[in-house]
Amino acid sequence: MAEPNRSREQADDSTARTVGLGFLFILLAKGYFLVAGFAVQFGLPRLFLRATRMKIAASDHGGLSAERMAEGWYGDYGVASRTISWINNTMVQGTIQAVSKFVAEDEARAGSVKAAGLKVQAVIGGVLAAAYFALSGPMADGLKDPGLTPYFRVTAIIILAYAVYAVFIGYLNGLKRFRAQASFDVTYSTIKSVSILALAFLGYGVAETLGAFSGAALVVCILAAIVVGVRNKSSVPFRWQVLVKAMVLVVVYYIFFNSLLIADIVTLKGLAGRVDGLSPELAAPLASALAGIYSGVLNLAFLPYQGVLAVAFVIFPIISRSTFDQDQEATKAYIEGTLRYALVFVGFIAVCVSSTPEALLALLNPSFAVGAPALRIYVAGEVFFALFAICNTIIIASGRMGVAAVIAAVVLGLDLASNLTIVPGFIRVTGDALDPAGLTAAAAATAPVFVLGFLGSLSYLRLRFGAFLAPLTALRVLGSGAGIVYAASLLPRLGLVPSALVSIGCGLGYLASLWILREVRAEDMERVKRVLRRK
Repeated sequence: MAEPNRSREQADDSTARTVGLGFLFILLAKGYFLVAGFAVQFGLPRLFLRATRMKIAASDHGGLSAERMAEGWYGDYGVASRTISWINNTMVQGTIQAVSKFVAEDEARAGSVKAAGLKVQAVIGGVLAAAYFALSGPMADGLKDPGLTPYFRVTAIIILAYAVYAVFIGYLNGLKRFRAQASFDVTYSTIKSVSILALAFLGYGVAETLGAFSGAALVVCILAAIVVGVRNKSSVPFRWQVLVKAMVLVVVYYIFFNSLLIADIVTLKGLAGRVDGLSPELAAPLASALAGIYSGVLNLAFLPYQGVLAVAFVIFPIISRSTFDQDQEATKAYIEGTLRYALVFVGFIAVCVSSTPEALLALLNPSFAVGAPALRIYVAGEVFFALFAICNTIIIASGRMGVAAVIAAVVLGLDLASNLTIVPGFIRVTGDALDPAGLTAAAAATAPVFVLGFLGSLSYLRLRFGAFLAPLTALRVLGSGAGIVYAASLLPRLGLVPSALVSIGCGLGYLASLWILREVRAEDMERVKRVLRRK
């Protein structure tokens, strides 16, 4: 009996190293993506202002000031980029997971799965891109701004490029080639951010910078086709109909899931635009200002979720294979280990963000600091949202896409109901602005729903695989994090550098408390060392 046990231990150790290194590669790539994205969001308004001043100097400004013209450019860029990104994110996530699942289940048919995916996505992506291009005019008219039409059109090609590119990334993910997957993400982020900022620096406007966005998507798609290859070298057949069925269910899930990311801010904006006592013309700019602050809150609050995406990418093919092999014991162990480490990790990010919310928001914009109470509440909920995402990723990987879609749909319905019930009572005018209490109300309406969503998904994993998050682990992590954040809230408001030191100190204090409580143990550190020592 010793030999089978030794083989199982070696297999478990190999999987642990694969997961550990994969997590590091994807985490670094996601971190780079966030930094590159911040560079664009930080630099573009300033470069647009520089460009509009040049236009004014050339007397080609239509009577607008440079500041107003730059704000308009940046607003148009944001509308066009966010619209196309919602579509792309839904398609890309669905495609990656569908392709990855079937590749991971049987690597012998990987080439056939990739070939089927390329054929399907070339058709779907082409049709959607053409439809988006054709509907650009009506979409712009619906937003009461016909000037958006060329911006929607120039980004239409991104749909096709992303659709095909996602097949290559799903193929790499299913084969657990996480380093190659991360390399493509870094390459794309670099090309996109550098080209956008370069064109803006040269004085070009919205259409050209969005064209750089489209160009980056095309370039990385072509690079992936060259490096990964488009030929099918597999002799094991795979029917494209199977892929389409799975892809449709996953895409439906991500329609609901991605809607959760914007439901509260869209509701807040709509309610704030109909405040009592103000005409729509007067309410609209106040509503936009309130939504702008809340957008800053969300940009920081989403950091725990962004961090946990690396975990989702790595665990997906592992769970796909173990459930395909019907290895209940291994699947249970993977789920429980993943949830434990994910909670510790997102807890660390949440503590760092929540300890100095005023300073972090002021870094984005000094006027955003009023959103600090909302940020603290939202980040607490975001810890559970990140775990909710992990649980649903595992459910999809196990082949239960429909279950994940139903859970996400129910949570979305609860989120909308909660916001529509709670937020209206806090939308009121104070002075020359809307009361920032509306921000706190939106966060307070959303955070508990995320907790319920996580508990619902976790309950399904408990029923299906017998896996659970240990109550003592949850108590130690959540208790330690809450205690440290509360202590930080008692400090006076500090400058940027002292706040950064407090944030780092709170994060280290959180880890130290978990060590003292023996949640993080010597064997955990030894696992990390084994991963890093791997050649």
